[in-house]
Amino acid sequence: GGLAIPNPIIEAIRNYVAATETFAHLIEKFISCASHKTGFDYDRSDHLKYKSKAKSSKAKKILGDQRIITQKLRDNPSNKNLIRLKLIEINSQNGANTTLTAFAAAQFGLTLNRQEFRDMLFVRFALEIPDLPSHCACGKQNNLQHASACRKGGFRIRQHNKAVNVWASLIAAGGIDATNIRKEAPLLNEINSPSNSSPNEDNPHSDTKILRSDIAYDDGYNNTNHLDVTMVNPIAKSHIHKDLKAVYNYAAHAKNRKYKKICVIHNKASFTPLIHNSISGLPHLKAQSLFKDLVQNIANFTDQAYSNVMVAYRARLALAA
Repeated sequence: GGLAIPNPIIEAIRNYVAATETFAHLIEKFISCASHKTGFDYDRSDHLKYKSKAKSSKAKKILGDQRIITQKLRDNPSNKNLIRLKLIEINSQNGANTTLTAFAAAQFGLTLNRQEFRDMLFVRFALEIPDLPSHCACGKQNNLQHASACRKGGFRIRQHNKAVNVWASLIAAGGIDATNIRKEAPLLNEINSPSNSSPNEDNPHSDTKILRSDIAYDDGYNNTNHLDVTMVNPIAKSHIHKDLKAVYNYAAHAKNRKYKKICVIHNKASFTPLIHNSISGLPHLKAQSLFKDLVQNIANFTDQAYSNVMVAYRARLALAA
């Protein structure tokens, strides 16, 4: 539905299937009890056929309506319609509406005031935020599409830093000691190795830059993992015509090219690029599998339900966008 609110038709189908699976044992008992008392042999095949047919017809109608809308937008490929098409794709992904369905728990930082909630919706649907400064810090005309890509305006940096903080708390909550988690961890390579000059106290005017990852942590098994966050803006002018997966793959490849060889060869550590969608805040590619592993660690360590932990931290990452 609109505003990332779940479509009630789709939710009804999902809820019906979930309820059927949950109470399947009770239904079987009821049927066996009825058959025993009445002597009537209940045949479920007709019921199952009807249920399957009804579910299939509703799903086809929903998909058909969505295809009609997307086709109309593709037939008129203006910049606004291209953005709307990209937003439909983003907001249809699994977990995209977590910020609207998660319980507003203060302990997870999920409480928002009116302005924060309004701004979140404006960002999610690429609408022009009211009272936004007319010009960016770089001097160009300011709008959401520009602010999400500009390196001087501060919005992109804020998104990046919030995502880094969520990942650090995610690692710590799984039982990793805080002393084993480091932000902006320096990496050794041929350029900044101890034998060469580097910008330190002894040589503060050196132009050599130390390569750093956003987060490094030791997993307790003598393994060091380096993570680096990238916020990808899918509605940027350079990405608007590209497939989402291609955009994520390109960003991951760029991070691996910069960090992976140095981590593996010179630091004997692993490296994972954390690619995030700047609209929904959700992780993608290897970041998504790492996210699931860390959530499972928290669920095991704190004896909580995996689904509850997943919703809470997924919502935190979404609010970082």
